[in-house]
Amino acid sequence: MAFFDLTDGPVVLEIPPAEGGSLNGNIVTTWQVPIEDLGLHGADQGKGGKFVLLLPGHADPVPEGFTALQSDTFGGYMLFRSTLASHDEDEVERARAYAMQVEVYPLAEAGNPPPTVYTDAWDVLFDATIRYDASFFQNLTRIVQSEPWLERDRLMIDYLRSIGIEKGQPFAPDAEMTTLLDAAAQEARAWLEARYDAFYPGFFTPEGQWTFPVPAELVQALQNGYSDPDAYPVDPRG
Repeated sequence: MAFFDLTDGPVVLEIPPAEGGSLNGNIVTTWQVPIEDLGLHGADQGKGGKFVLLLPGHADPVPEGFTALQSDTFGGYMLFRSTLASHDEDEVERARAYAMQVEVYPLAEAGNPPPTVYTDAWDVLFDATIRYDASFFQNLTRIVQSEPWLERDRLMIDYLRSIGIEKGQPFAPDAEMTTLLDAAAQEARAWLEARYDAFYPGFFTPEGQWTFPVPAELVQALQNGYSDPDAYPVDPRG
């Protein structure tokens, strides 16, 4: 897994050809909207290649031999899985060695790319607990300050301004506002859980089956970039 920041310019993702190995994965924006799938069933079809992630507004052509991938945010991440044919130790090592051939580096240094640094997180404790409190709004303002407003999200500009989140302005809620934001986050959690339980009853039953965990109207909106003038499923986005 690699996080990218395009603030200083395009970033290259270099994928090795399969040649007996197998990667499955995708690249998403800050808002977890897919940019491209890569690997045997992705854009490269297992052939590998050099893919350049372009920052918003980037208009310069990419060098020959590179494939351009346009992002509408500066941040995002790449998540790949080196697929195992079995769980034998030799196969695990082969899959690990194949994954270590993935490289990430700035396009500006493509002529002499620096070595990619790999971090083994096997025994690293990572707390991914969602904190339903006022800290959510601190994280939200960080994204508002660092990312461009997308056309589909312009509805939220005035809403966020009403609680003190505004591009180019500091977010400094007082004690009273922080208490309100804590309560709002907790209420949102209860609301989301209630909607989840109502929309997806009976997961773990003999009749249960796999399903994409969002309403159909949201799937359609994601596919067309919220461009339908007669629909905006703002609640399902929650």
